[in-house]
Amino acid sequence: MLSGDHMKTASDLNLPLVGVGLLYKSGYFSQQIDKEGRQTALYPENDFSLLPVELVKDGRGEPLDVQLDLPGRRLHVQVWLVRVGRARLYLMDTDTPRNTADDRRITARLYEADRDFRLRQEILLGMGGVRLLRKLGLRPAAYHMNEGHSAFLILERIRLLMQEEGLAFDEAAEIVRGSNLFTTHTPVDAGNERFALDRMEAYFMPYCQSIGLAWQDFIRMGRFEGTERNTFEMTVLALNYSYRANGVSALHGYVSRHMWQEGWKGVPTAEIPIGHVTNGVHLPSYAGPAMKPLLDGLLGEGWMELPPDAPQWDRLEGLPDTDLWAAKQAQKKALLEAVRASLPDFFKKYGIPYEKQKAMAARLTPESLVIGFARRFAPYKRATLLFADPDRLARLLDDADRPIIFIFAGKAHPADAQGIDMLQEVIRHMLDPRFFGKIFFIEDYNLAVSRTLVQGCDVWLNTPRRPYEACGTSGQKVPVNGGLNLSVSDGWWCEGYDGENGWTIGPVVTCEFLGAEQGDYDDAALLYALLEENVVPLYFDREAGDIPRNWLARMRRSLRTLTARFSSCRMVRDYLEGYYLPAARRDQELRADKDALARRLAAWKRDVTGRFNSLKMGEIRIEGLEKDELIGTRPMRVDVSITPGAMKPEELLVQLVAGPGNGQAFTDSPDVVELTRKDGEGSGPLIYACSYSPTRSGPHMYGVRVMPVTDGLASPLETRLVLWG
Repeated sequence: MLSGDHMKTASDLNLPLVGVGLLYKSGYFSQQIDKEGRQTALYPENDFSLLPVELVKDGRGEPLDVQLDLPGRRLHVQVWLVRVGRARLYLMDTDTPRNTADDRRITARLYEADRDFRLRQEILLGMGGVRLLRKLGLRPAAYHMNEGHSAFLILERIRLLMQEEGLAFDEAAEIVRGSNLFTTHTPVDAGNERFALDRMEAYFMPYCQSIGLAWQDFIRMGRFEGTERNTFEMTVLALNYSYRANGVSALHGYVSRHMWQEGWKGVPTAEIPIGHVTNGVHLPSYAGPAMKPLLDGLLGEGWMELPPDAPQWDRLEGLPDTDLWAAKQAQKKALLEAVRASLPDFFKKYGIPYEKQKAMAARLTPESLVIGFARRFAPYKRATLLFADPDRLARLLDDADRPIIFIFAGKAHPADAQGIDMLQEVIRHMLDPRFFGKIFFIEDYNLAVSRTLVQGCDVWLNTPRRPYEACGTSGQKVPVNGGLNLSVSDGWWCEGYDGENGWTIGPVVTCEFLGAEQGDYDDAALLYALLEENVVPLYFDREAGDIPRNWLARMRRSLRTLTARFSSCRMVRDYLEGYYLPAARRDQELRADKDALARRLAAWKRDVTGRFNSLKMGEIRIEGLEKDELIGTRPMRVDVSITPGAMKPEELLVQLVAGPGNGQAFTDSPDVVELTRKDGEGSGPLIYACSYSPTRSGPHMYGVRVMPVTDGLASPLETRLVLWG
């Protein structure tokens, strides 16, 4: 869904972005719930002739044939084009008679449990994707690896540069690194792909032989220096060969820097070069049929592409309560009708008596407060947190004057037994006499169900176990539709919540602090309290005209503060300005004058590790401390002597690093002050000095470090070499 929104937004903004992916014969799966409430996964085959795809043909009018070498055979790939407005999406498919029956299944299903199939899928996506672009005559200025599954494109790009331009491996790697970008999407370990080395060897030993790369050097591409795990890690490969990397929310960036800090030993976690671009949603795809024309008239043409600080958003203050309430109620009615339409199958499946059928349908009225929960039934998303105390929940839902209904939807991964169990528990509570007609589940979650839910719900419930919700985007679709978020402080909600535009379950977590360990029962108690004391009373607090004006004020606040800030327009602009354009410029720098900078950097890096190891840091003298502690803003004076060994003075970057700390690590981004050389010549020690005044209060840590640098280096951290004193 996110990739689709990214593509649509590139079209809206007229950016020259091309997408590459796989076209699956059966896609994910269709969901059926049996009489026991268990999920059954069905895999109907897609008829490509009924999809908005067209077969790509070559200059002779024949289907384009992209080829890849697999052990003992050749893989043939046909290509399909999806026209996403002005943008193009190319999808590869191996279901062709030219392949073996086994290889035809590579693109059968989205989530393939078989590890060998999974590896072949990622070879196809990464290496095949680069070959596809070459066949199409496209030469991207930047390659955006959206999760590590596509990281094998690094290998193919290096091979092409070596074979076509005569570059050495490390020279080609410099160019590839300079124009690669990487987005990691999950802190969940299972989402970070890795493959056993013996499986890798069968597929990649021929690759190594074709470019003269030693097997151990190949293995190091998917490892951090100094680690010896018997796997090849796709996320590590992507981080090792990317110009810039990012998580998908501010908190996820923080979590990612901690997750992957072993790749930058000796670097404070806050400085690890993994930033963030918070995800956003494509507003034209989700704005509802009643809310959109209302906002069109109020905000004017093009409002969906407005930046968050545009003055047009101030007009929302003048939006009449009656108009906003009427639009929301119209979309809620559409949702309730969709739920009503699903009931006959439910009644038949579970043998519900006619009187109970009528009672259940009667609850589906716009007067009810409708709370929605729809997403993957992964254990960390805690879909069943609501049922931690069924008696308390029953009391909340038993007030006839304040009717509340919960609507659930979502699929569990077919191999996730725990997720399937959670889904069954929701169905069990749906059938519980205490909750009959108050809990609903919509079967076979898909885009149409998702859109109807986010447009119609009054409240969107989100209960993840922090910090596993890297961002989450379903709740971002709610504000434009007049809905309110009720969420644990995780993912995007850490940035979005301002105290008046929704509710946070439990502590409000900052974007650089995980907070205390969560307990399910504690979080459930906090959720019940919010519902009992805040959410439900506010919704049913009615004035003249039976309109909840205080609720509408919160709706308006949500619409104003969240809609543009978490739109995919803002997201894609962030990628353009902070990632795509810098990578394109870096590519030009490296390729200028027949790859002169790439060749020089590669030559410098070949021996800098050995030379840097000859450097020695001598005495560090510090003045201005009291009992070895920084006091207030009193300046400290730092002098350090360095014997450069085989390093040249101009290759040394000497820095004081100081900031808030707990004695073990910095607790916030440290201040970094460069020391300047004041004397010392020839082979003797060099003297560097600086002065520093603390900018923040509290306990501080400090240290002096040296890193090797040279002209044209993208970052001092690029070599991952650092010596501390």
